[in-house]
Amino acid sequence: MNWIYFKQKLIMISSQNLNVSYQSVRGPKRRVTGIMTFANHLNASLTKDLKADPEQIYDAWLTPKLIKRWMFPDGNLVRVEIENRVGGEFIFTDKRGRQLIEHVGSYLELERPSRLVFTWATVDDLPDIDRVFVDIESTDTGSQLTLTHQLHPNWAEYKDQTIDAWDKMITAMQDQLNF
Repeated sequence: MNWIYFKQKLIMISSQNLNVSYQSVRGPKRRVTGIMTFANHLNASLTKDLKADPEQIYDAWLTPKLIKRWMFPDGNLVRVEIENRVGGEFIFTDKRGRQLIEHVGSYLELERPSRLVFTWATVDDLPDIDRVFVDIESTDTGSQLTLTHQLHPNWAEYKDQTIDAWDKMITAMQDQLNF
């Protein structure tokens, strides 16, 4: 298993295991370990029809140059690192004002061009980890994308905000693919 070092936090995320060790600037070194379970997670889902073929949409999720053009359209994506394989990790650093927000995860399933499944978390909120499913089907006019974000129970009150954020990002992706 791979360990990733993000902003004073050593993180290992695989399909079932979580192992986080971090040193706070003001506190002692802490370690969080456990088995990830998604049984109590809440589903936030949306379905959108896109005027792009499934391959284009799938590639937009895994190509750093494309991701920078559509993910977090209200922010400034300053870092995109991807290990494009099952078990590979990613980090997206979004700059919002003076704040840097690091989104991390691990790819659990990659089935080109129809499905991606990955874990999703912000480094500051670990060990709370979500799981995201992206299913892409071919249609007569392009594709239909269904995204299901399984929210950690601690974030249940953000279900509508999560759906709105993904909707905005998928719309930005559509705009970029039809550029």
